[in-house]
Amino acid sequence: MNIIKSTLIISIITFFSRISGLFRDILITYTFGSNYLTDSFWIAFRIPNMLRRLLADGSFAQVLTPVISNAKSNFNEYNFQLLINKIFTILILFLIFLTVLGILFAQIIVSFIASGTLYKEDFLLITNMTRIMFPYIMFMSIVALYSCILNVWKKFFLTAFTPILLNIAIIFCCMLYKKSIYILSIGVLIGGFLQLLVQWLYLYYYNLSPKFDINIFEAWKDKNVQNILSKMLPAFVGVSIIQISLIINTNIATWLSTGSITYITLADRIMEFPNAMLGITLTTILLPLLSKKYYEKDYEGYNKILNWALSLVICIGIPIAIFMAILSEGLVSVLFYYGKFNFYDVNQTQSIVCAYSIGIISLISIKILGSAFYAMQDIKTPLKISIISLIITQFFNIIFVPIFDYVGLAISISLGAILNSLLLIKKLIKFNIFKPNNQLKKIIFSICPSAIILIICTKFINTNIYWISLNDNYVLRFVILISILLICLFIYILSLFIFGIKLKDFSYINNY
Repeated sequence: MNIIKSTLIISIITFFSRISGLFRDILITYTFGSNYLTDSFWIAFRIPNMLRRLLADGSFAQVLTPVISNAKSNFNEYNFQLLINKIFTILILFLIFLTVLGILFAQIIVSFIASGTLYKEDFLLITNMTRIMFPYIMFMSIVALYSCILNVWKKFFLTAFTPILLNIAIIFCCMLYKKSIYILSIGVLIGGFLQLLVQWLYLYYYNLSPKFDINIFEAWKDKNVQNILSKMLPAFVGVSIIQISLIINTNIATWLSTGSITYITLADRIMEFPNAMLGITLTTILLPLLSKKYYEKDYEGYNKILNWALSLVICIGIPIAIFMAILSEGLVSVLFYYGKFNFYDVNQTQSIVCAYSIGIISLISIKILGSAFYAMQDIKTPLKISIISLIITQFFNIIFVPIFDYVGLAISISLGAILNSLLLIKKLIKFNIFKPNNQLKKIIFSICPSAIILIICTKFINTNIYWISLNDNYVLRFVILISILLICLFIYILSLFIFGIKLKDFSYINNY
């Protein structure tokens, strides 16, 4: 398996997916601005999106991928198909039940997640949009099953591409009808269905699509299904910890000034861009590969892959963190300073982006380090660490939110992520699963002086740029930002080369 080639392909596709997501958010802020309408949409969207992360991207995917990977190696084609049929059957029944409950009790869910809106005019708006979007979780959970099958069969392209369809659907709906915020909810629903349809057609073409098994009780009693369900609970709780933190932060933000949710969401979009480009991309590739290495008892190969992934995260994550910290105003201005999104909104959002820069490397590495445990089907260790991190993060909230308002939420998340990543690394070393090799140590020591040079150069150039004054020069603003990024990246890469980092330091893992 060519890891570098697969990583590059998925990164490119993910890049275009995130670009479409950015364009979606630019269009929304341009059309509706930063007010109670956009706050309402983002709150309503967070509810099914959190459930998607819990089930689709979280516990379900993390537990299912190693099981399907093992089944593919040990089962014949007929038994493999039987297994995914049974999983599909139980999943469909559960999702129908969950969706009906979500629609019926949307008002209670909203009052729990966004208590600050309970007696405001936007409460009913959030509730209605939540009801419209709730089937999205059903579509995306089925997509998660399809994605697991595709990833195990090394069909990474489609799983990376389909999120673009969600953004296209929302963009199309927003351009089609700009008079009502409800059109965005309809776009989410259409986007989820399109993702489901495209992946189903692909699996159907290759004769891999799961089918509903009418023998429901037999499917339920299957030992592999029971194994998945038994492992899903602690995984669900582990991923829930992260989402509980998000729920708490959302709830806190609803008590703060109008626009807080929108500012946080847009800053999240900038933070999630590198997180997806590197963290999710590597996790998509590494989880089935690490699972295979672990089952084959190739612990040396397991350790090499993990060292390679962390080396890549550090090397790319350093300039990302520096750019987010120093160029935060430029990033927000270029991306969102249009239409009804004004100068004040830019200042509020860029402060949150700057706060996220503190923990961006840890936020990316958590996904990779978590995969190292999930590949071993060790769900409990990351669960315990997540609980500790949640408690500490909320302790940070108590300290920082009264001082820094909603920026304090981002500071707390960053510090909590740093703690989480350090504890995960400590446990992997303690379990003798991970040991930093010479390549990783070499890269860490060489990056330090390169990072200092990058900070000086970026700070010097940015000091002479007044981003807000360029509000009418959209193209010039974009060209200046891209030019700064390219110049500073060239200086960073050159300094890495001078201090001993070569391309071969990353290529040794290729085809491993």
